[in-house]
Amino acid sequence: MYKQINNIFQSYLLGRFKPLPKSENIDIALNKRKEVTLMAHLPLEDLICIKKISNASQAGLAALFKGKLIDAQQAYTAANKIIKSSQFNDESFLVVKDLFNASQGYFDYRQGNYENARVNLHIALEACMALVNQYGYDFLRGRPIHLANNLVKVEACSGNYEKAIKIACYLINNMKGNYNSSLDRDINLLEPVQHLLLKDERFESFLFTQVFEEIAKLLASCDDNKSNKLVDLATDLIGECSPSSNKQFDREYTWFKNKQTLQKGKTVEFLEKSSKFLEEGRGYAKHLWHATVLDLLKICNNIDSEISQRLQQQIREDFSNYKYLPSVLKA
Repeated sequence: MYKQINNIFQSYLLGRFKPLPKSENIDIALNKRKEVTLMAHLPLEDLICIKKISNASQAGLAALFKGKLIDAQQAYTAANKIIKSSQFNDESFLVVKDLFNASQGYFDYRQGNYENARVNLHIALEACMALVNQYGYDFLRGRPIHLANNLVKVEACSGNYEKAIKIACYLINNMKGNYNSSLDRDINLLEPVQHLLLKDERFESFLFTQVFEEIAKLLASCDDNKSNKLVDLATDLIGECSPSSNKQFDREYTWFKNKQTLQKGKTVEFLEKSSKFLEEGRGYAKHLWHATVLDLLKICNNIDSEISQRLQQQIREDFSNYKYLPSVLKA
């Protein structure tokens, strides 16, 4: 195994220096379309109230990220007061629920109030799909995937690992165009996202990566035995992913294929396959790259050799400098 460790060490050193691609801010284009659509659809009085609710919700999230929980709660309370005191028409009220309940759900999630987070995210999901299906808000077609992916976070953090994996695989199959109705009974209330095909390939790629990265974070948070069982479950649900089946999703499929190899106990083969993956750099799916490095670190922990120890030291030094990494992926 010395040869494989040495090769992957060199690949890691090459990959870690490759710059991250410049990310395209998809939100700017979506927000512009949203603004135009709302102005064309909704009465001025409702628009004014929705803007106030949006500002309060954004202030709440900003305060939450800064750790100012009292300020965050006050902002959400202010938004809720506006909602309760306003007389929205049906379409406007759906916009409000899509906006406010999603934001409130994320706040609940960050506070560890997972049951309320579930409720609010489901409300936002149903409102969003109603806007798409009943009122022609086509620009929101990707948002249910994003909201449902937040449910993956909620279920994972609350210890419902199997349900989290099922939701993630449901979304992956959905974006591949393979709707799996048999999962509806297990994951509850995700029927609104069935047969939801995105029209923007860039946005679809972004969301597809997000879902796979949630799977990577979930697997990293489990012990090896639980992680292996979850990989088995995911394999049953989305199959043995072939990277060549869809070039658009090569990176994600390759990561999962490599993870399946490791789960089967084929450590040498995993090192060989992951060497190329790491050499290519972090790219858009940076969490998948770091999850692979974390698996490599675990392998090296059980190998008593100089090259293995040098690699471990290098990984730990590097990971301490990555500020954006989720704690579960830190070495």
